[in-house]
Amino acid sequence: MRDGDEQSLQAAIEVAMRRHAETTRLEEQVGRLETAIERRATIERAKGILMERHGLSDRTAFERLRTHARSRNRTVIDVASAVTEGHGLLGDSARAGE
Repeated sequence: MRDGDEQSLQAAIEVAMRRHAETTRLEEQVGRLETAIERRATIERAKGILMERHGLSDRTAFERLRTHARSRNRTVIDVASAVTEGHGLLGDSARAGE
């Protein structure tokens, strides 16, 4: 192979490697964003459930999720998931914090 061909091949390989790295980075970013959207949707569903069941405002429903999570050393998304899955969280014990 001629020197010019080797340099062209090396340059093409480097471009391909950079593009692959960028594609991988973007795919990871998309995954993180999709997860964030899913978590946000779960929290919104849980707030809606609390608003409907207990006649709460949007803000109060979120505060109840957050207060319950903090008092149990859990994340808001864990508590919201439990609410949307039908677990009886945030009953009378959460009202005490109002």
